Amino acid sequence: MDDMSIWEKYSPILNPWFSSEFTYEGWGKASFENPIGTVEGKTKIIVNELGDLKIEMEYERLIDTEVSISSNSETFRILKFIHRSFSKDDQVSIGISDEDKNLCSKLTLNTEEGIFVSEGNISWTAFEFNDRIVFWITRGTFEMKEKNKPKYWVAPLINFISDFNRNQHPLLIQHPLRLYSTPTILETDDIEKKNNALFAANRKNFLIGFEFGEKIGFIERMPDYSEKEQKLKSEQVRQSVTALMVGEITGDLENTIWFPHEYTNLLSFASGSEVGASWLELRDEEGKLLIRKHFPSHKTSYEKGYAVINEGLHGGTGHLLSVASNSLEFQETHIRVLINHLVQASSHNRHLENRMTILIRAIEGLSEKLGFGTQNLMNYLPETYQQKINEILTEARVKVEKITRQARKENLLEASASLKRIESRIANANNKDGDFGLKVIDLLKFYKMPDAAIMEKLGQVFYLRFVMPQYIKAILMFRMVLITQMK
Repeated sequence: MDDMSIWEKYSPILNPWFSSEFTYEGWGKASFENPIGTVEGKTKIIVNELGDLKIEMEYERLIDTEVSISSNSETFRILKFIHRSFSKDDQVSIGISDEDKNLCSKLTLNTEEGIFVSEGNISWTAFEFNDRIVFWITRGTFEMKEKNKPKYWVAPLINFISDFNRNQHPLLIQHPLRLYSTPTILETDDIEKKNNALFAANRKNFLIGFEFGEKIGFIERMPDYSEKEQKLKSEQVRQSVTALMVGEITGDLENTIWFPHEYTNLLSFASGSEVGASWLELRDEEGKLLIRKHFPSHKTSYEKGYAVINEGLHGGTGHLLSVASNSLEFQETHIRVLINHLVQASSHNRHLENRMTILIRAIEGLSEKLGFGTQNLMNYLPETYQQKINEILTEARVKVEKITRQARKENLLEASASLKRIESRIANANNKDGDFGLKVIDLLKFYKMPDAAIMEKLGQVFYLRFVMPQYIKAILMFRMVLITQMK
């Protein structure tokens, strides 16, 4: 067997299980609330790769309503119902305000494969001349009729750009949801041919592997990743599905199925570009689709920012995902808010002042959460200094108290009240303060970062203005790094 035949035999073949664009089509039902009733007709839902849903119903009949609507045609009867226009003639004003529209609260679509359901306040508009209603929704669930047990979850990632290192984890080599599974190499005594076969078979094994609970997951590039990366970076396109994130379902399913935003936010933090997810799929052990969850998708245009992890040099993205999935703290709101602030501040297109404002806001929030919102100033002084300051404050308080008594004798009520407050503040002068620099020092010391000593050497003002912008990402990333100690 020559080298070319080895390459052809062992080159990975695309497994076309994933579709980035698809259509749900069948019989739809739209439920309205005031008055109650249901409009039915042929319905089509077109979903693009970003998760946007375009919905059109060719309405045919109105059912399940008790309101009496006179009309010579079913079309005008339906139009009167949805626009709450119950006059005897067939005139319906299509341009009336949204306040006059009947509220649509549920949309159901039965297809040959399964059922799509969306509930909530559903926006719509109707067209008089072609018997159509167009709906706008951001949430919905499609469930296949086949009721197997879900085993895997899949999230198409929008605008995730990263280096992918070779990964040959035995559980990922021929995973059922790999786009390119690794061919099995036949045994041979010819070392050169075996090496060529191994090279050909593994040329698509560039993955970011991670742990999800006690299971293993991966991020794999889309087949046309290189082309999409080039178009995003050259601004030919602003959003695109570049990779798939796949994991195994663990724990409470109901808490799992809406999770993607937490991890896309973490990927944004790691890669320096805001990452979104188009939808979430749940699939069985063979990789067959069972449920697809649609939610408001991320629409931020691709913009390269500061990446805290250089995946090509040392990896780390998979480890970050792994420790986060095992951390209860990662589920807390303040961590997600902190990461979101850092992602916003990493943008190269923001002015330095705006980036620093966002970072300061992040530090303030984290300080407050950890109890560093205020400081006892005495804690920063040696014991001998504390003693001297206490003596000075005591002397000052006694002198102000004497002046306060004098003001009372002279019946200066307003002055005596002000002096009393000054006296109170002197008594508390050695207690608490909310200085931003001290909050940063407390955080640095809390996480045993060497920058605290640097600040004392250089001076807080110089450090915060010139040195902090260079260190700020590392300083604030400690929350994620610390997770490794919480397993």
